[in-house]
Amino acid sequence: MDESRLWGGIGILIALGGIAIVLFYPDSEFLSQLAGGHVTELTFLYGVGVILAVLFTALVIGPSMLRSR
Repeated sequence: MDESRLWGGIGILIALGGIAIVLFYPDSEFLSQLAGGHVTELTFLYGVGVILAVLFTALVIGPSMLRSR
């Protein structure tokens, strides 16, 4: 297996794990702040930052992984 595909896949899995922790961790402050309308809290902004970082990671790594098939 190509090393770039291996490490790219690992990077995407770690990024998705970050989203899972932010969204689905028991007593997720992100979801409670979203439901309560507290979108200026630092915890909420951190969660948004994690989600944007995952999307950016997928957009950067994904095409190069598909091209190297």
